[in-house]
Amino acid sequence: MDALRSHILLQCSQELSTYNSHKKMQPHILEQITPQKQAIESAVLICLFKKNNKLHTIYTKRAVQLHDKHSGQISFPGGRFEKNDKDYATTALRECYEEIGVNVSNKDICGKLSELYIPLSNFNIHPYIACLSTVPQSYTLQESEVAEIIETPLKALIESQKIKTIQQNDIAMHIPYYEYKKHHIWGATAMITAELLDVLFS
Repeated sequence: MDALRSHILLQCSQELSTYNSHKKMQPHILEQITPQKQAIESAVLICLFKKNNKLHTIYTKRAVQLHDKHSGQISFPGGRFEKNDKDYATTALRECYEEIGVNVSNKDICGKLSELYIPLSNFNIHPYIACLSTVPQSYTLQESEVAEIIETPLKALIESQKIKTIQQNDIAMHIPYYEYKKHHIWGATAMITAELLDVLFS
């Protein structure tokens, strides 16, 4: 993982091609939007680890909640910044432990991707990458937030990019997504994933 960590640090220290990465998986109904002054700052943690000699990450399927705009969707562990958090990296680490029971150290963080604003929920997301030296042995789910853990080999996503068309208010909308074991990874999570794949495999 040392070579991977060095590669990520190098890539993230350079100017990332954020627009091109995000554009690949951006729903066609959206545009690049500048975060509002009152946006809710948040962070997610992208955990990377080797399993069966393949690079994996952890997605979660969100629990179904009545007032959650992203209910049931696939996401990275994460959540909103709290006043006791030292910084956004602290938020990502704390939320990862609270949601899935994986205790990641600050020293495991090896890079940060571009922040991404989500107009639907007014969240401004700060994505952090952590390189884990071992495979997580167990998970403890915060059941009010997380319904399922999805360990995903990243290279499986590269060939899985698809586009689905949905109809809303008589308007056809084209939604790019990644597919893994019948899970559809789309929206903000797919846009962050696209940048991650560019950093790792470009």
